Amino acid sequence: IRKALSYAIDREKIMKDIMHIDGIESGQGLIPKVLKKEKWHPWFKNNNIQQMQAAFNLGLQELGITLKQFPTLTIHFGTANK
Repeated sequence: IRKALSYAIDREKIMKDIMHIDGIESGQGLIPKVLKKEKWHPWFKNNNIQQMQAAFNLGLQELGITLKQFPTLTIHFGTANK
């Protein structure tokens, strides 16, 4: 389920529309692109709905529950710069 959530997040949209940060690539790797330069590669595709659905269905199967039984999730995050 956590893997499915990771695939589902649209990091570009969060950075642009919520945090109002433009021109910086979202975190899709363990090491920031600015440090690795041309050797950097993403570990996963941002907002990958197909992989999210596959991982979510597998998670439901492992938990032995259906989609109707899965609880509603609310994700909160701060936007304050300190």
